[in-house]
Amino acid sequence: SLVWVCIAFFIPLFVGEFCTIPKSLFDPGPSRYLGSCAYLTFHTNALGTLYFGFTIAAELTTSAVLDSLLMRTFPLIFTLGMFLTPSYYLLEYPNPHNKQAKQIALDKGFTF
Repeated sequence: SLVWVCIAFFIPLFVGEFCTIPKSLFDPGPSRYLGSCAYLTFHTNALGTLYFGFTIAAELTTSAVLDSLLMRTFPLIFTLGMFLTPSYYLLEYPNPHNKQAKQIALDKGFTF
């Protein structure tokens, strides 16, 4: 159901913002000023939450304008969703800087 898809995009937003290690520990540059907004994962999950939230609204209101907008933005949402996970595990996960930052976080008492 669309509600569960919307929730599936919202949960990482919530957890990433309130339940994880401070972003400035991993990337003290941009994340010091922008926090989670510095990362593509935040934007992808925010857009996915909005998209599927609007999809639910379009179903409930039978709005032709909203339905047309959703049809036009589907390729963007699909592409971001399909790009994000493989790119994270190919580019960011094995990154030595990321592994070093995780070790520093573990030494400071954070758990994953």
